[in-house]
Amino acid sequence: MRSLSCKARGTQFSLTWTDLGDAGATSAAMHRMHEGIARQMAAQASAPLGVRGITSDPEAFQQAFEARPGQPRQQVRQAVFSRGGRLYQLLMQGERLDAEAWDVFLGSVELPP
Repeated sequence: MRSLSCKARGTQFSLTWTDLGDAGATSAAMHRMHEGIARQMAAQASAPLGVRGITSDPEAFQQAFEARPGQPRQQVRQAVFSRGGRLYQLLMQGERLDAEAWDVFLGSVELPP
């Protein structure tokens, strides 16, 4: 597993990827990634992805999450997708997220050939 991250204006941006070695395993892994955050936070809106070059899969989508009532203020945007047997996750986390920053982050992804 590999990960790159940075913090800007109080928001954490990260890209994580791993090679599962089997394209058939990515759908279940994406599902588990969505469920993992949903167990900790309240799921909000979801949307399809517009990342060029990804493998078409119903589990490949983006979703917003917010802290549950009584927890410290936290918002998360997550996108999970694959290409072949490689699984990717984009995360943006912070107290208050900027939708435009998420769109720029998501739109900047270019998968290797």
